[in-house]
Amino acid sequence: IIAAKLIIRNTKINSRTYYSFITPEAYNALKDWMEFRKLHGENITGESWLVRNTWQKIERRGGGIGLAKYPIKMNSLSIKNMIYDAWKIQGLRTKLTGGEKRHEFKSTHGFRKFFETKCQKAKMNHNNIKILMDHSLGESQNYHRPTEEDTLEDYLNAIDLLTISEESRLKRKVEKLEIERSQLESLAVDVEQIKKIIFH
Repeated sequence: IIAAKLIIRNTKINSRTYYSFITPEAYNALKDWMEFRKLHGENITGESWLVRNTWQKIERRGGGIGLAKYPIKMNSLSIKNMIYDAWKIQGLRTKLTGGEKRHEFKSTHGFRKFFETKCQKAKMNHNNIKILMDHSLGESQNYHRPTEEDTLEDYLNAIDLLTISEESRLKRKVEKLEIERSQLESLAVDVEQIKKIIFH
């Protein structure tokens, strides 16, 4: 897995859809989440929502655990509230004090800002970043029409910066080094074969 593609509905602009990508780390976390839901009785299909309501995981006083079988789709406000609660539970966001009006970062939009910043740092094409965020390209949309493959190739430059876990980052480095070593070994074999042809 080098990346995974998402089809996203932009609820702010006529519910149009656009595509973007997520890292192997994010894909594996999402896959684990779907497997967890399946383990608790939900029928997971290709049409299953990625984000759903939570349910009682441990049976207490006669049940409720089977509610995992009946997923309720979460709307954008529910997701926003869930993320806001998570910031508080983890101690990353406290109540504003002393006349403060804004937190250091926005609760949900901060994720988009993080994505944009890391892609820029990876020197991705500016318009490709806009495409993956469904931002308007303005006049340049008449001239800049990359294929999905081109956009993905550019996105791959940002994966290390978008990867959160140090373990996942190190794993990717090891995989890259193994590929490079394999390529060098193959090149060495080719050189030896060329030598035999030239000197025999």
